[in-house]
Amino acid sequence: MTGNCQPTRVHFAARLTATGPGRVTYVWLRSDKGASAVQSLQFGKAGPLPVSYDWLVRARTSGWVSLKVLTPAPQQSRKVSFAVTCR
Repeated sequence: MTGNCQPTRVHFAARLTATGPGRVTYVWLRSDKGASAVQSLQFGKAGPLPVSYDWLVRARTSGWVSLKVLTPAPQQSRKVSFAVTCR
């Protein structure tokens, strides 16, 4: 991504898929050791629901994010890399 870094929004999107109704809690992890607040999603039935996260950066940077499900069954996605070049 190349643009104005005052700030630049890097947008990440994913889908969480449940095998049945219930609540899922999750967090987005970042390469700078930061993380989003713990979030929850209520599934009314089995299937996918979209989730997203925006990371605001103010300078040239690169890194990764990963989606980590906390409950009901802990698991973590692969790391998705990105790079921002400021103009």
